[in-house]
Amino acid sequence: MDLEKNLPLIIEYFGVEIGSAISIILLITFAYTCIFKSGLVQHLWFLINFKSWLIDKDIERNQELIDRSQLDESVKKNYRIRQDILFLQRSLKTKEVELGVLEFLSGYIDTKKAVKKYEESKAKLRFDHTEKKLKVIKKIPDYKVRIKKIIIFFIYWLLAGPPGLYFIYFYNKSVELNYVSTIDFILSFPPLLIVYTIYVFTIAFLLRYCLKDTIAYELLSMKRFY
Repeated sequence: MDLEKNLPLIIEYFGVEIGSAISIILLITFAYTCIFKSGLVQHLWFLINFKSWLIDKDIERNQELIDRSQLDESVKKNYRIRQDILFLQRSLKTKEVELGVLEFLSGYIDTKKAVKKYEESKAKLRFDHTEKKLKVIKKIPDYKVRIKKIIIFFIYWLLAGPPGLYFIYFYNKSVELNYVSTIDFILSFPPLLIVYTIYVFTIAFLLRYCLKDTIAYELLSMKRFY
């Protein structure tokens, strides 16, 4: 939704107080969705393609060493393992270098989502080489994981909400006291929106780090092929 264009319509339809509140809620929800759900910051298309190109070049060089060199067979075996790692890195779009972890991540039905969750929570995970799967470093009861997620979500709204409410209050008072017309305020909305959006995104981004335990458990509960 284009909040700048739709703000006057929302306010006109619902009234100043309710309409402004709806606009702020939509903005906060949008920031939450982008940072907490989509992982938008991690997906820069150009960088991903450039990294894939570098991996392809490494694969070519390694294959040439395997096929044409007079290296000892044990050394060639090491390069074959490197090839497996590079192939999985390229397929999963991750920098992870441990083959066991890469193979485990490839077993998820939704590998893209699994890799994203792994990258965000790997500080809370370890790879069990005996069972060949990821496990949490420190086990936490499920109810505590859920409670923590609810608390973080509440803190997010607690920090993001008051500035939005002040924004509504400032708008109402400015129009009421004729300090500024509605149209003038709307024209000044873009810079205010930018500042507030940066603030909201920053809060969401920082609080994301507090959810590593929750994200780790979400990863381990995702559906797998095996």
